[in-house]
Amino acid sequence: MTSTAARRRPDVLDMYVYGKDHLGRSLNHIFGEGYNIQYLEDTHDLVQLLFPLPEVSRAVPNAPALYEPSYLYMTRDHILREKMLMALDGYLAFYGLMLERRRGAHQVRLRSNGLQGDRSVFYRWMKPDDHNHARITRIIRSLRIFGWQKEAHALYDGFTELNTRMHGGVQYRTLELWRHAAEDPLWRTPNGGVVEWFKKYGHDGIANNDWVLSDMPGARRLDPNLDNQWVDELNLEEEARQ
Repeated sequence: MTSTAARRRPDVLDMYVYGKDHLGRSLNHIFGEGYNIQYLEDTHDLVQLLFPLPEVSRAVPNAPALYEPSYLYMTRDHILREKMLMALDGYLAFYGLMLERRRGAHQVRLRSNGLQGDRSVFYRWMKPDDHNHARITRIIRSLRIFGWQKEAHALYDGFTELNTRMHGGVQYRTLELWRHAAEDPLWRTPNGGVVEWFKKYGHDGIANNDWVLSDMPGARRLDPNLDNQWVDELNLEEEARQ
């Protein structure tokens, strides 16, 4: 018999909170030893789980969307939010890129990872009407929603600059969607829609306001010693009351 907790848990949190999604996929399985780049290209129901959004996916309409209880649950926990960066690093490797963090300067920038041997890897996304454009839009917006503002803007600046320098084929409409994802209020979708419940959290959401996060029940700061460990036991009673 399915437990009450299992019935009420939000699908968009399965990967980060419970360690696996409904198909048994985990971050370590996808991005760990034996990492398969082609799997990311061919799998279209994964990015929605790794980078949740409060609007329904146009590409995969049956994919779960982010709702307010799930948003509050994940944004108050830095350990869970840190898991998203593992997924980000995996997708960027697929695009031939990586994030470079400069200690002390609080700067994040996107650069080539130098692992692919040539620039042809960039053309996985640097071409007209490619499905990876929507993925990049989603990743930028989801990073902002969960408090990774610097990383989101580094992606936007890096992808657009690289496309310009290499005379890439990313079209103007796509570049505008990326800009909206990076700059617009988070309650507004890149396509101009509105997420009503998100309006109360302002332009940048609660994850980008430390004073709000620290006051939330159950909030905790990231412990670097737990960076590669799953959170096995979680109290969902507060979410059940939402």
